[in-house]
Amino acid sequence: MDDELRTVGGRIKWVRRQQNLKIKDFASLLGISANYLSLLEHNNRQPSEELLRKMADYADTSYEWMKTGSALVVDNYEIPDTVQEQPKQARDNRAPNIRLCLCLLKIYCPNLFPDTVCGILGITPEKLDGLMDGTEKYRPGWDKTFEVLAGHLQKTEAEQDAGCLFRAVNEFSRQNERRLFKSFVEDYLDAHVDSTYRRGDVEEPAPDGEPYELPDCTVAVYSAGSVCFPAGARDETEHWRFRYMCITSNPDHIQSGKLTGTDLRRYQDVARSLLPKVKPGPKKKEPAQSRHDILIFDNKALYERFAACMAAIQADRESRGDRLAAQQLPTLLLVDLEGDRLLNTQGALPRFAFTTMRDHAAECLGGKPDVLGMPEPLTLATPTLWGYKFCFLRSKANQEEPMLYFANYLDMAETDTAEMPDKETVTTLLKEAVDSLQVFDSYSSYFFVFRNQALYQTVLKYAHELVAEDSFNNECGHKMNDLQFLLLNQDCTAVQETSGSSVPARP
Repeated sequence: MDDELRTVGGRIKWVRRQQNLKIKDFASLLGISANYLSLLEHNNRQPSEELLRKMADYADTSYEWMKTGSALVVDNYEIPDTVQEQPKQARDNRAPNIRLCLCLLKIYCPNLFPDTVCGILGITPEKLDGLMDGTEKYRPGWDKTFEVLAGHLQKTEAEQDAGCLFRAVNEFSRQNERRLFKSFVEDYLDAHVDSTYRRGDVEEPAPDGEPYELPDCTVAVYSAGSVCFPAGARDETEHWRFRYMCITSNPDHIQSGKLTGTDLRRYQDVARSLLPKVKPGPKKKEPAQSRHDILIFDNKALYERFAACMAAIQADRESRGDRLAAQQLPTLLLVDLEGDRLLNTQGALPRFAFTTMRDHAAECLGGKPDVLGMPEPLTLATPTLWGYKFCFLRSKANQEEPMLYFANYLDMAETDTAEMPDKETVTTLLKEAVDSLQVFDSYSSYFFVFRNQALYQTVLKYAHELVAEDSFNNECGHKMNDLQFLLLNQDCTAVQETSGSSVPARP
């Protein structure tokens, strides 16, 4: 809550929730679209002064607070204390929690209260009451006397009760996570479901089977879903299923990085278990409906590992036949549940995109290449932009060095709120590619692959601008000639357009 209220978007979201309104309902009252309100709440757009005043007037709050967050009290609302700056103090330098100590003594040693405790501390019953309610301050000279009082505690009984308390707090934390998960799903659906559909209620999150024991953590899966009906007919429906991948143990042990051996196979096995079972043979005719499967993560390392596994599964399916290749894989979301923010999206690799990239690599390398390692998900600054990095390897008998073909597949979420990447994001990707080419020199080539034509053209435009910069051109601009850009057709079965020589480096 603290960080959320420091932004205009966070304050807009806070006011909406104080009114118990969904995104689409608040947007309707303001006369704007739900998609635009979602962009405002996630700080991807800045509201006009007129709109911000309208929000403040509707919610009976201060316009100044909505704009700057400077006021601590907003008319009829009391802003949570968490937005106020609190002095940070190291735990080792803090005074003991006297109230907690005395409460424990009163629970487990009631015969000591109040006479014995007052006698040991040398205080009056009135001052003891002040310590209990926090109005009386701790005295540093009491350290030894509190050690004497602590010796009266029955340690075993207190530890058992503390274990019960810990389990209760842990369960409360799980319930809070499920509540935040459901709230995020509701906001996500409000922003992404087509306006011609009517969204049903979101189910209460429930455990989706037993937790998964992974090599470096334990993951519980909570599932929630919703059914959306068209406005004019009820025979065509959209089924949305969300699963929250919640780390329940060792969250600090999982680190970003590649997995190998049995650890990698275990992650792949769990990823496959999350997919619908696909049977060989012709597909049965089903009622007109569409299905959206979404996996939600709040841990970046876990998110990246499952994204890599999903891309590898798609590549494997394409090698085993069209029936498997046609099955849609889930979309992965990296989120901040506390802040109700979408951090990154990793869409499913389109059918046949991998095969087309591999075939193009075979043409460039002079033979069928091997896939080197797992695909790497690209974590990008724009939440609706996603991609994978592939590396193909071809060894030639008459060459000492192998030939490498790098391919970055880039795509965008199919939603009205999707934004084109800015120049900084694209420049970072291009410079990383050039750095790879400099490392491997003449033994590699680097391709950027797209299905979205507008995204393809945007990246090309920034590539032209980067070449035109003297500082970049003097340092490594000659390597830009070695970058190639491929636009696939919508089915991803062929290369529709290529560009490379059209981005020349200046002499």
